[in-house]
Parts: sequence; structure tokens; C-alpha cells
Amino acid sequence: MTQAPAFDKPKVELHVHLDGAIRPETILYYGRKRGIALPADTVEELQTVIGMDKPLTLPGFLAKFSYYMPAIAGCREAIRRVAYEFLETKAKERVAYVEVRYSPHLLANAKVEPIFWNQAEGDLTPDEVVALVCQGLQEGESAFGIKARSILCCMRDQPRKSDGGLPSLPTWPDPPGPGLAEPGPSPAPHPDILSSLRAGPWDTSKSPELPRQNQNSLPACFSPASMLLPCQHASPQGAWATVTSSEQHSQGPARLQGPLRGAGVHFPCPRSGPGERYPARKLRPRAVKPLAPQSGRPRPWLESRSQRLAHSRFLSSNDITGYGYEVPALALGGDETIEGSSLFPGHVRAYEEAVRSGVHRTVHAGEVGSAEVVREAVDKLRTERVGHGYHTLEDEALYQRLRQADMHFEVCPWSSYLTGAWKPETEHAVIRFKNDKANYSLNTDDPLIFKSTLDTDYQMTKRDMGFTEEEFKRLNINAAKSSFLPEDEKQELLNLLHKAYGMPCSASAAGQHP
Repeated sequence: MTQAPAFDKPKVELHVHLDGAIRPETILYYGRKRGIALPADTVEELQTVIGMDKPLTLPGFLAKFSYYMPAIAGCREAIRRVAYEFLETKAKERVAYVEVRYSPHLLANAKVEPIFWNQAEGDLTPDEVVALVCQGLQEGESAFGIKARSILCCMRDQPRKSDGGLPSLPTWPDPPGPGLAEPGPSPAPHPDILSSLRAGPWDTSKSPELPRQNQNSLPACFSPASMLLPCQHASPQGAWATVTSSEQHSQGPARLQGPLRGAGVHFPCPRSGPGERYPARKLRPRAVKPLAPQSGRPRPWLESRSQRLAHSRFLSSNDITGYGYEVPALALGGDETIEGSSLFPGHVRAYEEAVRSGVHRTVHAGEVGSAEVVREAVDKLRTERVGHGYHTLEDEALYQRLRQADMHFEVCPWSSYLTGAWKPETEHAVIRFKNDKANYSLNTDDPLIFKSTLDTDYQMTKRDMGFTEEEFKRLNINAAKSSFLPEDEKQELLNLLHKAYGMPCSASAAGQHP
């Protein structure tokens, strides 16, 4: 019998890795399609090889990625599909908003050194990886009624990728409309970091449409007037997706199973009920917007903060891609046991530039490392959130300082057990966070490897740690307030959660944590 969810209400997830959340079926499909050997031939066998049932060291856990990433890395179609399917999975878990992180360099095979996963050199750059992930996420948003943002992740053992290696994006203009002035030139690249990769126009010949062989089997309840069909054009003017009735939503079910995915047709997804899912956004064009302000064209989605950042070649927090999609933040992840890795010059310079540019920041710290690693993340890298952070409790003064500063801890309970970050014979840090009414969230981290869902972490904390529904509500509201959304979108998310939780929206002032 299927277990009832521990918290069957809309949730917020802030710490999950895209490359650790791939479907085994997708890995097997692209392994076969691309002729890449995998350690297993069936889903069950693959899960046995790459999944974890017992704790390993953090380096041992990280080694799991080498088994399956060669099937995905370097493949445009696979990367876009992984991002799209990720949001389908999260929507089924009743996640209203998710921030997913990944390193574009781990998925690229050009303009990156070394090339990871023993790939041959190809032509997929980190810039294009970002564009593909953004496109897949945006299509997933529209299809599944979920809101998402992505975070670019630096790796502790690759400081050169941080120092000048994070991608800039192509700079196609908006398609001109009636009475709209042509955009001016793009700004000059930033002289030092976060801008060394200069991407040219999107090469549509390398991004094939999804298969369309099953279109005849679409359910009749989906009206053609509401369809969004994959499109490819050689010019930015032609890169608008075709929507014959952009405001019309089909009244059919909100699922895209089997033949729908195979058909490559994407539908605006109606919500299943008030407060059930975050309202789907209209797809914006697939051509890339310039980062420079455009004279003569109002841009209402820009706030004054991001307008001030518009000339930065770093990915600003509100308007950075031509897919109408946002990459709001920078993360540092990887093997925390590498001594001094938080202070490698490349990472420090990247975070200094992020601070100067007003870009949000989070750092994996205090998972298996000491409280000193957390201190470095806060004082040297000026992180706004701490990934994991369990060992902060080793330094009571530091913990009290961060708690008073309302620092958000991205807690991953099941992950902490399997990576050895938490020993079951000791009290988990999240219990202290709960008892102290600290600011934290519950997250999956790498559900593919941990063979888990978000409900796994909720069940664990409810069954073994005494968590209540009221605490689940509190921590999700705190997660929304600590998200890297712009303030207006953050308030929309808070209103949605309060309505779903039966709480007054007046209590949802952003920045005031319960």
C-alpha cells in the first residue's frame, strides 16, 4: 500500500542538484542512443549500482556520478530533457517552487579544460549548457505549473572554473514589435571573472526538436489553440514559439505522460485547485535578451536593482537569459574535505564579483567540514545561505551569531545520513534548528543516488525527529522568504503558501521569518 505523504501541501525546495536528480530511464535511453557503456542494462540494476542504501564517505558518494554522467554530458537533447523531466518530478512531489543547481562545465565538452567524464572534445560550451537547462526548465514550468530557478555551481576542486569560467550568455535582441525601438549594442564584457566565455548566436541546427511521432495520440481534451510547438529558426525574429491563443489554457489534465512527451508538445497547465500549484508563466522567446537596457521599450519585469546590474556580464538576478528565464545565484559545491578549498583564489574572486554585482550566493559548508568552513563561507565568501551547515553547532558562538542574523540552512536529512555527515547515534542538527525556531528548509540534495523523493526527508523528520505539520508549514514559509526570487515574485509565492496552509497572508511579509 502506498504510504501517505508526510506533508501533502505545496512545498519549497532550495537545495537539489540537477545532475543528481536524473531519471534512470533517461540515463539508459541516452546511453543506448549514444553508444555509451553503462554499468547496468535495466533501471533496477542501474539503481543498485549508482544508488545508496548504506552510508558512504562524501568522496565515495561523489564518485557515483562517474557511472552515469557520460550518458548525459555533451548531449544537447539529453540536457534539455533532464531539466524538463526534473520539473515534472517536482510537480508530482507538490513542490510549488524549486531552486536547482548544477555546474555547466560538468555537462560541456568544449571551451572547458579538463573535459569531464572522459568525453571527446565536442562543440557544446558551458554557455549553451546554461541555455539548454534554462529552456528545459522553462518548458517544464509551463507544462507542470511549477516555478523554478537555477543556480550555477562552482566546484571546490576546480577554482579556475570559478575564476573567469562561469558562462555569459548569447546576446540576441528581442524580436522587434510594432513601435518598439531596435535594441542598442550589448555592453562590453566584464574585464575579469564570470565573463570569459563569449557565446555567439544560438546554433539551432544542434538542438533537434523532440520526437513528434505520437502527436496523433494526444488526448482530445487538449485544444490545438493552446499548444506550444517546438520551433527552430535561424534568426532571432523567428525564434518566438508559436502560440495561437497565448492566454487560453486547455481544460484537460495537467499531465504530460508517455505520448505527450514523445510528441514534443507542451501545454500550459491549469492548476488543479486553488493554491495547488504555482501559476504557470507564459513562455518567453527562445532567443536571448541583451543584458543592456533597451531604449524605447519598457521592461516591467526588471526591478531597479537588476536595472542597475544590467551592464554586468555576470548573470544578474532577474533578467539574464533570452529564454525569459532567471539564474539568480552562485553556489560552491563539491568535496568539502579538500583543505582550504573555500579560500582558493578563484572561488574568492568569483564570490567577490558576485557581491559587487548583487548576485545571490550560497555555499556548501559544514556538511562534513568543520564550523570553520562555515565561518569562511560567511565571512570570506559572504554567503547568504549555508548548504547543510550541520557542523555549525560545533561553534556555539558562531551558531548564535548566524541564528540572530537569520541565516538560512539548506538541510538535507536523508542525504546527511547516507554521506556520513550525520551519525545516527547523535542528535541531528535539524532538531536543534527546529527547537530554536531557526531558519532552515528540507531538501533532497541528490535523489537519484539516494533513491529518494522529497517525501523521504519529510517522513524521516516526522517519524524519527518529532516534526509536526505546523513545523513543516513554518520551515516552508521560511524557505520561500529565503529564496532568491525578486521581492514581488517572493510575495506571490508566500501568498500561495499561506492560502494553501490556511494562514492569513498578512503574516507573509518578506524578510520577516516566523
